[in-house]
Amino acid sequence: MNKSRAITTSAVITTSAYLGFVLLIGISYCVYWTSMEPLAFMRDFKEKFPLFVPGAVATMIPATVLTLLLAINRKEAPEARRAWIVAASVLLAVNAITMVYHIPVNLGFMKESYKASEVAGKLQLWVILHWVRVVLALVASVYAVIAFEKEVLHTRG
Repeated sequence: MNKSRAITTSAVITTSAYLGFVLLIGISYCVYWTSMEPLAFMRDFKEKFPLFVPGAVATMIPATVLTLLLAINRKEAPEARRAWIVAASVLLAVNAITMVYHIPVNLGFMKESYKASEVAGKLQLWVILHWVRVVLALVASVYAVIAFEKEVLHTRG
């Protein structure tokens, strides 16, 4: 496998892996956490959230970096490049949501710095924005596959 194909394959794999990662959180922990009492939730979140960090780092960072590099560098395959641009743009939006909302709120949950009356609202918005990230990750994955297909067709044609 040449270097270019390895990069595109890695971009598809990491983008799809991120989708699986956030989908798992959505269908398991979002349901579990929203069923808990606020203070019990924050204690549970404090214990479990550090376990999610390696999965997020191992999927989101490579997916974002690789799709961004492909979006910038695939000038010889304009159809593939357009699909990589969509995938990268969507992943950048996911990163923005994560940085602006999820990380600060996660830290607040872990420090148990919210009053019980605040937790439900913050967690509800957390869950809603998490599902936005799931949908965006799905879009990124679909466009990564489309881009890969366009690259294969370009190299054959």
